[in-house]
Amino acid sequence: MALRHALAIAVAVIGFGAAGCSSGGSNDASRLQFPVGAGNCETYCRVWVPPTYRDVAKVVQCKPGRCERKVVCTQKVEFDEVCKPGCYEPKRSPCHCQKEEVLVQCSPGSDRWVPTTCGCSCQDCFRHERIPPSYKLCDKTVTDKGVEYCAFREPEYDVVPRVKQVKECVDVYKPAQFAVKWEKELFQCGRWEWQKCNNPAPVPCCDTPGGYSVRKGFGSAPSRD
Repeated sequence: MALRHALAIAVAVIGFGAAGCSSGGSNDASRLQFPVGAGNCETYCRVWVPPTYRDVAKVVQCKPGRCERKVVCTQKVEFDEVCKPGCYEPKRSPCHCQKEEVLVQCSPGSDRWVPTTCGCSCQDCFRHERIPPSYKLCDKTVTDKGVEYCAFREPEYDVVPRVKQVKECVDVYKPAQFAVKWEKELFQCGRWEWQKCNNPAPVPCCDTPGGYSVRKGFGSAPSRD
């Protein structure tokens, strides 16, 4: 009688624990790996821990690099040879001036009669006088005029730059465009874990040496009667 009562209690405890701790997955006890080092009468629940993700920045290419043909206007410098033709030019030799002193007559010679007195008793007496011409030295400039003639001027050659606008087709490379994209990356996979239950359901605990629970207040097993 006592043996049957103890076996009934043990079966009830095992069924209650299996029903309360299952939270997912298979409940086949033969396939489960129970936690190692569990204490006596400790309750563990097998729970599913979902996977965790983290944000990771990745550089992605938005547009690839490419070459585009473009028409541009450029300045091109060319050098041309120019010639100034020769020609005849009128020229004149310089004039030469020379100074010299010359004797110049200031006044010509003249004759005059001047009144005079003589030993006669007549009143009208005149004396004849000849006045010579007067001269002085003057500076005289003598100018020799230059000679006019025609001279041939040689042609002149020169190289001058000439700038002109030229349209050219060039290949312009446009680099690729990139952007930063945030993506979810798997940090830790989902898994089944055993977690200790801090508030388990009250169940009889196996404290007796024989492995059966004993109700408080009883010191021994009941009799067969």
